[in-house]
Amino acid sequence: MNPPFLKSKDQIRIVSPSGLINPEYIDGVAKVLSSWGLQVTEGKFARSEYGRFAGTKEQRIADLQEALDDRTVKAILCSRGRLACSPKKSREQAMPSGTLALLKT
Repeated sequence: MNPPFLKSKDQIRIVSPSGLINPEYIDGVAKVLSSWGLQVTEGKFARSEYGRFAGTKEQRIADLQEALDDRTVKAILCSRGRLACSPKKSREQAMPSGTLALLKT
């Protein structure tokens, strides 16, 4: 199953399910995505700090789950990835560093 292509005015949500992120990076990508005609929203805790993480584990999970559940969100952009995204996985199984985009059907 392939999700539909994003169209102008589709909503994309930025979440930070792992390590904390420099807010300037979120601002920069939001500006670019907006210039493409997308409506950019952020998870409630996308800019949060809890030690080296973007919020507590519960906050990060809640942000991602809310984005998944929101039918108006057509795509989810994860600002960071890696071990904190998958705390039960070993280092070898963890997702690579960088961003991850999820398109919803």
